[in-house]
Amino acid sequence: MSGNFHPPWFNPARPSREDGVLPFILERNAKEVPGDIAFRFDSGEVWSHQSVLENTRQTATILASHGVERGDLVVVWLPSGPDIIRTWFALNYLGAVFVPLNLDYLGNILHHVISETQAKLMVVHPGLVSRLSDIDHTTLEKVLVVGDYNSESAGSAEIIGCSLTSAHIHTEPADVNLWDPQMVIFTSGTTGPSKGVICPYLHQYRVGQCSYGYMTSDDCIMIDLPMFHVGGVSSVMGAISKKAAIALYSGFSTKDFWDRIRENNATTVSGIIGAMAAFLHKAPESENDNNNPLEMVTLMLNEQAIAVASRFGFDYVSGFNMSELAVPL
Repeated sequence: MSGNFHPPWFNPARPSREDGVLPFILERNAKEVPGDIAFRFDSGEVWSHQSVLENTRQTATILASHGVERGDLVVVWLPSGPDIIRTWFALNYLGAVFVPLNLDYLGNILHHVISETQAKLMVVHPGLVSRLSDIDHTTLEKVLVVGDYNSESAGSAEIIGCSLTSAHIHTEPADVNLWDPQMVIFTSGTTGPSKGVICPYLHQYRVGQCSYGYMTSDDCIMIDLPMFHVGGVSSVMGAISKKAAIALYSGFSTKDFWDRIRENNATTVSGIIGAMAAFLHKAPESENDNNNPLEMVTLMLNEQAIAVASRFGFDYVSGFNMSELAVPL
């Protein structure tokens, strides 16, 4: 591959807005393949591409009623599942910026990342609300709690119980383009306080195409990386842009990994990174190991990852990545 610095499936031409900007991708998919499966969640809930668009439009109506406008940074503190997908897609549909937070944040680091965004609105899981009472004042004015919650304090912010469903729909996507900001992803913070990386639509589209562009509409990707991680959001973008199915789980499980692969007929995953390869490598061997639908995986290249690929019979690609510079690197 001398002289070839991008994978063979990568098209360096700039995509159209319909191919590279999430709200317009959702419109396109609902028009072209409305009944095809877009998401399977670990709750058993299944969304077609048509229902993805309908759910996005409903939630966009709810968020707009709480004052969300184009360009607003909205902090989202939810686990992987239908609620975070609804919220992310709806924010982008309104032209707002999705800012997912690590579920482990608390105290000073939580205050830091919220303050960095200068956000006025947060969407949060009820189990996380109490952590907001432990931090100093921020710019937050409203905290929308998805589901039932006990009376909690969030500083000076107003706490509102919120459903993400609505009888009304927001029918027009915002006039956003490839260069507009889609999301802010916070770095892991290994060299200091986490930094917020502003990611335009083209950024996440390109990461998805570089890392997962081998997918087609016949594929299913199992995603068990979180949505506050670039590997989580970029794999969603890679799949949704190719009209592939997504099986979304709330986290990685060594015990359930291969059952999930087989149950969903998953041909790829969001990535085998960090300690995941070591855990899969140490799992007890079975004569059924090679009997799985996995074909290609993006992984961190090391001896254990290569051994797992050989044992379970899938091909792999690798690369070097940073949240800030994923495409150039």
